[in-house]
Amino acid sequence: MKIEQLLEARRNPDLNPKTDINEIVKGYIDKDPSLVYHFKNREILSANINPNTDSPIGIYAYTSEAVANALRGGGVHRLPYASGRRKLFVLKPKGNIINLQTYDNFMSDAIKVSKFLLGEYNKMDTELELGLGDDSVKDYLVMMMEEFADNFSVDGEAIWKFVYEVLEYFNESFYIPRLQQISKATNTIFMKVLGWDGVVDNGGSIIHRQEPHQIALFHPKAYELIGMYDNVERDEEGKATRGDASWRSEKKE
Repeated sequence: MKIEQLLEARRNPDLNPKTDINEIVKGYIDKDPSLVYHFKNREILSANINPNTDSPIGIYAYTSEAVANALRGGGVHRLPYASGRRKLFVLKPKGNIINLQTYDNFMSDAIKVSKFLLGEYNKMDTELELGLGDDSVKDYLVMMMEEFADNFSVDGEAIWKFVYEVLEYFNESFYIPRLQQISKATNTIFMKVLGWDGVVDNGGSIIHRQEPHQIALFHPKAYELIGMYDNVERDEEGKATRGDASWRSEKKE
């Protein structure tokens, strides 16, 4: 379905006019502030799968607020992951998107996460016939829940960092195949254990310390593709004035 939507966006000239990218984005922000903006070099909308990071697999995009801030500062190319990218995808988030600033269910969800991890640990213990028992693991999880509840005033930041912290502990302490790749394990926890389709961070730098405003969408059903555009700034005549390297020849014409 997503590929069909993408092909339709490319066929429809109304979705890809030779219009300045900043003007396109301004129009979308005025029309629907809930839309988000994903910049990419490829023309295929695909999840971020980077084995060198522990970030959950998914589509990462800028919120309208982040893009509006960039426009006030000179244009979308001021966004770190927009400059030099060939394409802009405009997306509408769908499903259970958790706002990390207003979320207030840390302890209940931390218990769910802990029960899931304890279950994975006990499966390993049984399958390998280690006979380790789970008292020390239970004590660790309870200690971490109490520590994070006390140390974080924002529940959204607490649960986000709690998940990473306990997964690192399990990875360092035990061999549980399902939890070995943290990026996949976080998806399992956020999607299957907690029932989240994505998270949005409005100014907290929780998802990434250098990106205050960002959204992470964990699977294709968590968004609708609205449009795809050439990420190029243009003058009033439609000539490219700024973009990635592929537009240099157009700029010379």
